[in-house]
Amino acid sequence: MGYVYILPEIAGEHGEHSEFDRSKTPIEVTKLHYVFSSWLGDAFVKGYFRCYILTAPAADALQAGGMSGIRIADAEISTDLEYDDAYPNRPLPPFVWLQIVGKPGQDDFGMSRNHHLVLSERAVQILSPFGIAHAHMAPFSQDDGIVPETLTFEYIVSHENQ
Repeated sequence: MGYVYILPEIAGEHGEHSEFDRSKTPIEVTKLHYVFSSWLGDAFVKGYFRCYILTAPAADALQAGGMSGIRIADAEISTDLEYDDAYPNRPLPPFVWLQIVGKPGQDDFGMSRNHHLVLSERAVQILSPFGIAHAHMAPFSQDDGIVPETLTFEYIVSHENQ
């Protein structure tokens, strides 16, 4: 089975109701409040501090598929004024917190040692019908641990309009 690095759509950030355990390195989120400022429609979305949210139907499909390396938890989801102004007629579907607890290259979901998300091809196949069109992916190699340039924020931003 193959694996890929994935950088999902980033549609917002942590909200004021998020809670953190700052005694851990890296900082651990203990309660997630995700605030959307935009949304291109993907079912799988990234936040800061290695937090990911997923639409409830996509989460159900992952659980039904027996995906390893994840826990599903509740998240508080809201929108900001920017989102409300840009998308007045686009309510958000229910989202849940997708906690990554697996090992990259072994489980279906895992975090690499450089804190990048790694998914099995099987996980990508399950997520694809729900929408991951705006995610960036690159092959994962257990040997190097080096994230391809195409997954860096700088590269993505510099190539968005090409």
